[in-house]
Formats: sequence, structure tokens, C-alpha cells
Amino acid sequence: MPPYLTHKDNTYYFRQSVPAELRQIIGKREIKKSLGRDFPKAVRECKRYAVEADNQIAEARAIFDNLPVDPYSSEGILRTQRLPLTCITPELEKRFGSLMRIALLENDQETRIAGMDQEAFEVYGQHIEDAIKSLRRQLAMGNVEPMLEPARTHLIGRGYDPRLSPTDWRRMAYVMTQATLEAYQGMALRHNGDVVKQPVDDVLPSQYELQNAAAAKKPDVTWQNLYDVWVKECDRRENTKASYLASMKLFMSFCSSAPQFITREDVLAYRDFLLHEKSLAPGTVANKIGFVGTLFNSGRDNSKYVKFLPHNPFEKIRIKQSKRGMAGKKRLPLSDEELKTFFNSPIYTQGFRPRGGGGEAAAWMPAIAYLTGMRLEEIALLKTRQFLVDAEGHPYIHTEDGKNEGSADRDVPLHPALIEAGLLDYVKTCSGRLFPKVKCSDEIQSKSYSKWYGRYLGSLGITEKSKVFHSFRHLFKDLCKNAGLDDSAVDQICGHEPGTVGGRYGIGRRINVLADMLAQVVPPVKVPRIVGRGDRHRTR
Repeated sequence: MPPYLTHKDNTYYFRQSVPAELRQIIGKREIKKSLGRDFPKAVRECKRYAVEADNQIAEARAIFDNLPVDPYSSEGILRTQRLPLTCITPELEKRFGSLMRIALLENDQETRIAGMDQEAFEVYGQHIEDAIKSLRRQLAMGNVEPMLEPARTHLIGRGYDPRLSPTDWRRMAYVMTQATLEAYQGMALRHNGDVVKQPVDDVLPSQYELQNAAAAKKPDVTWQNLYDVWVKECDRRENTKASYLASMKLFMSFCSSAPQFITREDVLAYRDFLLHEKSLAPGTVANKIGFVGTLFNSGRDNSKYVKFLPHNPFEKIRIKQSKRGMAGKKRLPLSDEELKTFFNSPIYTQGFRPRGGGGEAAAWMPAIAYLTGMRLEEIALLKTRQFLVDAEGHPYIHTEDGKNEGSADRDVPLHPALIEAGLLDYVKTCSGRLFPKVKCSDEIQSKSYSKWYGRYLGSLGITEKSKVFHSFRHLFKDLCKNAGLDDSAVDQICGHEPGTVGGRYGIGRRINVLADMLAQVVPPVKVPRIVGRGDRHRTR
């Protein structure tokens, strides 16, 4: 079977490994193409793809050769340079031969791991038998001419500039012929069912890897550089900056490479880590990867760093979503019975303030979410200055911090039931943040509170995984729809982007209009009057 041709599941594939130093430019570990099930056709196509792959690798090599390296390197290397070869040493012969044997046996091993049917097995066996017969004859006769050009190609591909005499060229071709024969003899043993372990000898090193290893120690661009560029592009909310910074630090803890050395392979491994090790939801994984990718793009738009970042490995990373029809079942609204259980719990009837609930936040944050549809993080960061009154006397909240910058900037009218529960009276007693005891954790202000809320809900017998704090937001939207509110009005209150282009025109309904509409929403369970009783240091 020709090099780079493999067989799996009755289908032939072209597979050529991309040199490690070029993967950040090409964006993949290997070049792979499906060649169908017809063997003769697959052989022809394999040769064509081999030429295309060589051209692609050559173009990537040209780009790589022009990438500046670390100017602070101890060696002062400005760029990778081919190492001249003027004579052949026994050590070079040994390493060159090892390179040939290992490469051929590794390709053979991959072919066998992929599997082959009876016909392919017989064809492959005949190929090995013919190759051994031909190589034996070449070696015996000293006919090394067929290996002269392949030897030269391999040396150049490893970053060398061979300037050899005709005699030394014949020696290198002889070594390559001998190593190729040894590899095929190993393939023949494997074809008979014998175990032939993969060699682990030292191979002729790649000058691209050797010369860039020192440069990697002192990167030309750091993640902090990219973050600083992104922050300065425009005004950023503190909550937004914190989210991007947390995502950047999480990726840095997973992958220690500098930005210019990140490959698509690294990002795919990070995706799998978030999905399978951290068990994060696909949407959360997409956000975290997207945030880091945005920082990367900021660097590519900067004249100082663009030359170090020829591509963005975070682009077009596919993240498998939940099965169709399952997404809506992740977070469900609380039922009327669950609402009664919650608002009749000790927090509301006895003034109980659990330690993890953040003082008065234990009572007020769920109540606000219930009748405004605001997000948990938006509520956790509420400040007294955000409570305003329009010209007609309608109180409302102007959000400052939210899930994203566009949706967070909006005005949310207060439902009359919240005012009756004493929210405005509580605001008057505050200075600065409404809920200062809601502690910051991992750059997300509400993270610890969210965990406490889940535990408290479970203590009340509400244990469904679909019932979380965000269930209040789902419930609020349902209550608005049941009251006959227009979808665009509900989206405006909740901070959802309009679904049509026309819906994005203008600044939306005035507060007095939204307040009148919201007053039509009748809560299925009334929020009791909330009176602060101080902290009772019990953990629930």
C-alpha cells in the first residue's frame, strides 16, 4: 500500500501528518481525505492528494520561515535557518536510518490499527512482498539511484541544506534503501501475525523544532497583552471584563503555551476538557472558548501583534449541542406548589437568614427574579443608584451589569407586588450595593450564592435538576405571556435581543408603558412582606 494510504471501515483514506512546527499555521495535526472504496482509484487519488499536501506544507513552511522569533533569545535567532550538511558522519547515518524505519513502521501500524478486509489484506501483503524483493535486489546490486531524490527531499524537509559530494549522496541513499528494507521486513513479520514493536531510536532531529525551542521560552506576545488590547478597544463593563479575564485564566491553567504557539489541537483538547472533565453545558463551553477567541482576534487586529498571530485557532470550533427537544427541559419554571413551598419557608416566615444566603439577599434576590425576570448576576450586583423613578412616578431599575454588554443596558419596571413586599424600603436602608454579603467567587459575584440556593431548594424538597435560580426567569416570561403581554415588550424587560430587524429600530417602549403592562401580570403566589431580622448563623 502506498505511503499515506490507510484503510478503515471499507473506506480508503489519505492521511499525512503535519510537522509539529507547522500545525499552528495549517490548523490541524494531519491532512486527511476520504478516497472511497475502490483500491486502484484510491491509489491514484492518494498520489494527487500527496502532491497537494506537499504544496500546502511547503506554503506553511514559507510562512513559518518568515515568522520573527523571540528577539530576547540567548542565541539571538532571528528566524529558523537550514543547517548546512557538507559531510556524512556515522551518527548522522544512524539517525537518518532510524527516521526512515520509524516513519514507515508507524504508517504500517496505523494501517493495521484501522483494519482491512480480506481483499485489502492480500493486496497489502503482495505490495510488501514485491517491495522486499525489489529492495533486496537494489541493495545487492548497489542500485541506490531510486533513493537519491527521496533522501534529498527528507533532509530538506527536516531543515537541512545538504551540500554533499556524489559519494556521500550514494551513502545516504544506501542507508535509506537499507532502512526501508528493514522496515518492510518488519511489516512482513506483522503480516504473518508476529509482534514487531515500534522502534524508539533517536532520529535525525528537525531543525525547525530545535531552533524554535529556545524562542518559545520568551514569547513575543502574552495573554495579558491580548487582554490589555481588548480592554482598550472600547469602554467595557467591569462584569464583562471579569468574565473574559476568568475565561482567559482558565485556558491558561489548561494550556501553558504562549498565544502564538496555540494550535487548533490545543483548543479541541480544551473543549473536550470543559465538556467531559468540568462537565460544563455546551453553551457555557462555547462562551468560554468564544471569549478567549475574541481576545485572540483583538491581537490580530493590532499592528504590534498581528505578525505573530497568522491565524485564530479558536475559530469555527464545533461544540455538540444537546439532543433536539432536550434544551428546553434543562431549566423549567417553578410550579405553583413549589412557589408556595418556597415563599412559605423560614426565610420569609421567620426571618431566617442562612450563612450562605448572603444576609438579606436570601429573601430579596429570589423575589426580584420572580417579578422582574432579571438574571442572577444582575441582581447580585445591584446598587442603590440603579433604582430610579420616571417622570410619572413609576419606579424602575436601570441595569448596569449582566450576561453581556448589549442586553444588560435596559430599564426594568418594578412590579407592584415587589413594592408591597418592601423592596423600596429596603433600598433606602442600603448604601452602595444592596447585597454586599454575596461574596465574589472565581470572578463571578453570584457563584457561591447560586450553590447555596440549590442546597436550600433541595432542603425544601424541590430536587429536580431542572429547577434552578434561572427558573424564576423562565417563570416570569410565562407569567407575562399568560397575561397577554406582547413578546417584544417581554424581550425588552428581560434584555433579550429582538427577533427581527425591525424590532431593533428605536429605543423601545417607555417605562410608564412597560409599568402599566407589567401591572397586568398577576403572581400565582404572593411575595410576603419582607422585614429584615438580621443574620442567624445557621447553615441550611
